[in-house]
Amino acid sequence: MSPPGTPPRPLSGSLSVTGYATLLCFLPIHFLTHRLYPTTPNAPIHSVGPSELDFEFVKFGLQSWPYRCWFLYGGLLSLVAIHATDGTALLWKTWFTDAFWRKGSRRRRLSLVFGICVLPVLTGVYLLAREPLMVFKSTASRFRAVYMESFVYRI
Repeated sequence: MSPPGTPPRPLSGSLSVTGYATLLCFLPIHFLTHRLYPTTPNAPIHSVGPSELDFEFVKFGLQSWPYRCWFLYGGLLSLVAIHATDGTALLWKTWFTDAFWRKGSRRRRLSLVFGICVLPVLTGVYLLAREPLMVFKSTASRFRAVYMESFVYRI
């Protein structure tokens, strides 16, 4: 909410676009695929338990649907990083008068955040995707059933 007498932020601004894209697209898909669908007690999923829902689940998705998974993980991570960077800069400029945020350009801040936060995480995902899949065939079929619950992986 905007303060009284201040117009609201435009919906076409990067803070709004990244926030709404994350909230309405990437976050629901991620939550449903990684949290809600695995708890389905129906066959063939049979409630994939927390002990089974580890990096092998992510690895299975990355190896079965590489382009979709990379788009979804990379998009979620990038949008959250851009949103956090722009939001922090806005809050910092509003409440503090430190010269760091005034001197630094948006491009510099984003480069710093991507270099410190996004790149290491995506490097870890890349290394994870290159590892051999070490899951039983029965568990792999349950993982496939979980992913197939989502419309994104049925396309």
